[in-house]
Amino acid sequence: RLASVSDDLRTILWDMEDGSQVRSTGGHTDSVLSVAFSPDGTLLVTSSADQNIRISKSSDGSHITTLREHQNAVLSVVFSPDGRTLVSTSTDHSVRLWRVSDGTVLTTLEGHNTDVLSLDFLPQQTLLATGSQDGNIYLWDTINISIQRIMGGHTGEVRSLVHTADGDVLFSGSSDNTVRMWNVSNGAPIGSFRTTGIANSLALSPDGTILAMGSEDGILRLWGISP
Repeated sequence: RLASVSDDLRTILWDMEDGSQVRSTGGHTDSVLSVAFSPDGTLLVTSSADQNIRISKSSDGSHITTLREHQNAVLSVVFSPDGRTLVSTSTDHSVRLWRVSDGTVLTTLEGHNTDVLSLDFLPQQTLLATGSQDGNIYLWDTINISIQRIMGGHTGEVRSLVHTADGDVLFSGSSDNTVRMWNVSNGAPIGSFRTTGIANSLALSPDGTILAMGSEDGILRLWGISP
């Protein structure tokens, strides 16, 4: 199944086989900005411009809890690979880690001086990448609660991040109309290419050979990626 969110305050669950709408749910009082399934598929999390994060059961849409700590719009949410931690970013410049089981804030990562627009939890479990309005990508050590490195190169907002299955390479999409590739182990740039639209979202195929980019111009673009 696929979940989508919108400015109309709704979260819609879709059947991928026939494209039919399975369920539409509300709960937020402002635009819904991001959505994520837990790794086991049992939970659905949404974040909103209303500053809240809602956790629901994916099976029937029933509400479990609402997380309220951010002081401004919550732009993105993602689960850790083991599903035990939820991470959120916000225009309040903060990155928060939550314990999924009880909704407790585990820690707040401080270091960004501008809005934190994008987020990617790497499969190494302890590494978290965040992209910011100032064009930088921060790589965090979530065990020692420290910035491992800052990767710069974009001249516009970093709006999207996605990693390869092994976590060795990170792709970043920016409002500077480029997509860049980074070596996670040392932060070195691997390559980049220009796009004809702003990379608001990026996704890799399961086998890592196709990179998809969603843009403000309404066009979905696909690139072949060499292993």
